[in-house]
Amino acid sequence: MRCAQPYYKKSHKAWYVNLHGRPQRLAEDEEAAWTEYHRLMAGEAPVTPKTTVAALLERYLLWTQENREPGTFNFYARHLRSFAKHIGARLRVADLKPHHVERWLAVSYKKAGNTYKHGGCRSLTRAFNWARKQGLITVNPLAAMEKPTPETREAYLTAEQWEAVAARLDGDPLLDLFQFMRETGCRPHEARHVEARHWDRAGKRVVLNLALTKGKKGKKLPRIIRLNERATEIVQRLTLKHPEGPLFRNSRGNPWGAVRLSNRCVELRKQLGFEFFAYIFRHTFCTDALLRGVDPVTVALLMGHKDGTMVLKVYNHLIRHNDFLQEKLRQATG
Repeated sequence: MRCAQPYYKKSHKAWYVNLHGRPQRLAEDEEAAWTEYHRLMAGEAPVTPKTTVAALLERYLLWTQENREPGTFNFYARHLRSFAKHIGARLRVADLKPHHVERWLAVSYKKAGNTYKHGGCRSLTRAFNWARKQGLITVNPLAAMEKPTPETREAYLTAEQWEAVAARLDGDPLLDLFQFMRETGCRPHEARHVEARHWDRAGKRVVLNLALTKGKKGKKLPRIIRLNERATEIVQRLTLKHPEGPLFRNSRGNPWGAVRLSNRCVELRKQLGFEFFAYIFRHTFCTDALLRGVDPVTVALLMGHKDGTMVLKVYNHLIRHNDFLQEKLRQATG
């Protein structure tokens, strides 16, 4: 059975498609109409040699929306819909080549770093691998594609640099968010989602909803963020101010989004003159804890890892601390 195709109605100055015997309005612009058409047809039309890339990607996003957490869906949707918009609505899966991705990165992600570009490429390969495993296609057309190498961010925030950050943000509500991450070692997205209802006052901790954090293979796990005195003061103060919804908000009273937070970090990096990003507080927490003699397994548990493997593998800032290593050598040799 031939799938219904979009058509233009001059009387209504818009594009339509007939679905289940009824006309369905798509959009006034042709390109937008084709995009909406693929979104509607993703779950209805069988995959054939004529299936477009946009339709297959939208089909994967529909599956992701039903089977993965909102954060995962938003991550893939941001990259996949950007790619679909770049290549247009009519490129077939059979005609897709790695050079299409290279051109997309050069045009749409021109100012982005390699880590962001890597995430875009990973999203595409994940979508086509899913389609292959589902039996929708026989070969991943991007299997041989080379991905940009993500940058390793292992910067460490010194006490002097933290003072510079605090001075720059004096009176800015963003300082509370940074202070909270510095004192707890939590991830930026975890801090952004903390609400008053998550605060376990008696247990001196924040327990996030299961939907906000996942373990490997999609297994949902609770995330417990332990609070010291400084972090507790921040939570207590902001709970009175925002009894409902996220505690950490900008000067306009809106919760911090990932993009806006990233943009502020870029601005601060230019103003401060040293490496700065939201995750730097997590890196610093780990390094400081190890320098103070906390064992890697305990540090990992405080940071939300299942074991100490990640701490031992990723956080190698201690290499820079010669005095620390010399002291440990002295302890090791008696």
